[in-house]
Amino acid sequence: TYAVELTVTDAEGLTNTETVSITVESKENTAPVAKASADKTSGTVALEVAFTGSGSTDDTGIKGYSWDFKDGNGSDQSNASHTFETAGIYAVELTVTDAEGLTNTETVSITVESKENTAPVAKISSNKTSGTVPLEVAFTGSGSTDDTGVTGYSWNFKDGNGSDQSDASHTFETAGTYAVELTVTDAEGLTNTETVSVIVEEQESGPEEDNTDTNIDPLPSSPFPTNESPVAVANGSPINGEAPLKVSFNAIDSSDDKAIVSYNWDFKDGQTASTVDTEHTFVEAGNYEVTLLVKDEEGISALDVIIIKVTGPANTAPVAKVSTNKTSGTLPLAVAFTGSGSTDDTGITGYS
Repeated sequence: TYAVELTVTDAEGLTNTETVSITVESKENTAPVAKASADKTSGTVALEVAFTGSGSTDDTGIKGYSWDFKDGNGSDQSNASHTFETAGIYAVELTVTDAEGLTNTETVSITVESKENTAPVAKISSNKTSGTVPLEVAFTGSGSTDDTGVTGYSWNFKDGNGSDQSDASHTFETAGTYAVELTVTDAEGLTNTETVSVIVEEQESGPEEDNTDTNIDPLPSSPFPTNESPVAVANGSPINGEAPLKVSFNAIDSSDDKAIVSYNWDFKDGQTASTVDTEHTFVEAGNYEVTLLVKDEEGISALDVIIIKVTGPANTAPVAKVSTNKTSGTLPLAVAFTGSGSTDDTGITGYS
């Protein structure tokens, strides 16, 4: 503060003085403005994100940058790249500092989700699908697949026996039609089941030897050949997915010694079909044990089962979007905040 004086003097040496006060203030340093952005704000682990802070500003120049990625890591670069290895929501902070030590911080939210695990796909085959007792069948399940690896196999031979091997052999001792199931499990417990139908018939008796009278002619054989049961084979693709799930079914691998005359599909959701191939859309989540019943011209039938797994659509986290009409000023400072630009796949229900 300067008390500036003016002193005037006349011809005879008389003087007078007046003072004016001049106040000179240092130029006020304003805090810097942090500006943080990211090339992506969501994804699955491991999520690599490129952060940009070089758009931050200050009246005299920014001297320091400090990133806090909220997972124990950070960076002092204006622009930084970081990989998030664990699922979670990270409020990543950028703090900028000017030459006089004033700071400002901005936050950007990064949502990291676990990699979605998909259910395994059971694949079953056998070296035979019909025969007479005792019928030994070699089953193969090692062609089953999963995105991370199949960890368990469970065979149900439908006669009280089973196996936990990927490939298994079993002997059927009783006649009947067996919808043999293979259920495979992955490391996170997701399962899938496929079925193969095995038809086991009684062994035909041979002609009895008649020693009582060699002069009696044996009875003539029946002029009518024995009718064999048909074999039902139900195929579907895809066998799992999100609702609404459209599945193409076909029974083209079904067979009979003469001819199959009818096909009946039951989708277990109240809908049916009666053609060799058909399409059906499952609109609700659930496990559907779809059955195929085939009949030959003499009315003998066979059944096969295929399981369709329908999951609900996965919900994704909302994305918050915040903006303001100003980021700096003097007291009292009124700021208008806008969050209505936030988005979600089904709709946002709360703001805080």
